[in-house]
Amino acid sequence: MLKLLHNRNKPNTLPSNKKNLSIAAPKLLPCSAKRIKLEATTQEPIQMFELLLFSGSSGSSNIALAGNASQSSTFNNNDNFAASKAIDGSNITFSHTLPSDLNAWWEVELQVQSVIDSVVIVNRYCGSDPVVPNICLCRLSSAKLTLFDMNGASVAVRFLRDTCSELVVSEDFSSCYSTTRSPSFSPSKNPSKVPSKSPSKRPSVFPSKSPTKSPTKSPIKSPSKLPTKLPTKSPTKLPSKSPTRRPSKSPTNPPTKSPTKSPIKSPTKVPTKLPTAPPTSPPTRPPTRPPTKAPSKAPTKAPSKAPTKSPTNLPSVFLCNAKRIKLEATSQEPIQMFELLSFSGSSNIALAGNASQSSTFNNNDNFAASKAIDG
Repeated sequence: MLKLLHNRNKPNTLPSNKKNLSIAAPKLLPCSAKRIKLEATTQEPIQMFELLLFSGSSGSSNIALAGNASQSSTFNNNDNFAASKAIDGSNITFSHTLPSDLNAWWEVELQVQSVIDSVVIVNRYCGSDPVVPNICLCRLSSAKLTLFDMNGASVAVRFLRDTCSELVVSEDFSSCYSTTRSPSFSPSKNPSKVPSKSPSKRPSVFPSKSPTKSPTKSPIKSPSKLPTKLPTKSPTKLPSKSPTRRPSKSPTNPPTKSPTKSPIKSPTKVPTKLPTAPPTSPPTRPPTRPPTKAPSKAPTKAPSKAPTKSPTNLPSVFLCNAKRIKLEATSQEPIQMFELLSFSGSSNIALAGNASQSSTFNNNDNFAASKAIDG
């Protein structure tokens, strides 16, 4: 018994014939693929700005650019949403399948079978702001990503995670293994009519055989035999036999036989016989005795039946005879202009004049006053 306890305290050791045994680490198998396929699993369309494939042999080059892309359907049958738009090297164009395509897929076939280190998807957002997550980013959630070799055999399968807030989705294939599908983050369009698993026949936890606390044998407080207060036999207050106040037999004040105040016999003020203020002594100007002109019995001219087209008399026009024309600023701003023209008849007579100005910009002759009358 003591020997067994002594051996129990010793560290675990290999048998003598196994001491030189070496355990090798598992080798990481590369993923060599000829075709890469992306399939929707939530009945959503597949849309993306770009899908990039990186291979160790190509360094940092995107080998998907030289591939041939295809998809299950194209939105509105418009080439602007073709499968090739996801491998054109532009983050502005994008591929898009039909929304009615409930089993949408997209794939690219490479020119030669290559080792795939990673797959990067530039997810497509809706609207103008890529920072705001929305339903378009969610459409690739739980999508199935499969790598096929040149014989069409599947070499690796991955299921994308929740992509609702992911602008860039990447999968590392430096180790060639497959994953199972994670639960979908959004419900499918057509839920199944029956649950995926039938209900269990019994609850997961058995009920306790007895209640957690045994009931009390008697109530906490025994009921009172009588009410807390006996009812009163009579009302709390007796009604008054008579009203609190007797009505008065006569009005409080007898009516007055005459008005409270006798009317005044005369007005409060005696009317004045004269105006309150005497008129001013003389008028400022004496009135003219006869009117300046007697009114005519008939209008001077009979009204015309139709208005005249032009006034009968032209206004008098004075000719502006000038020797010098001057332009002055009144807002403390510089004066600058391409040309100043002065017309006499139809000729610009400013061309033959002499121009001057208060100052010249940078003292440069290119901005001299004469430049405004050089035609």
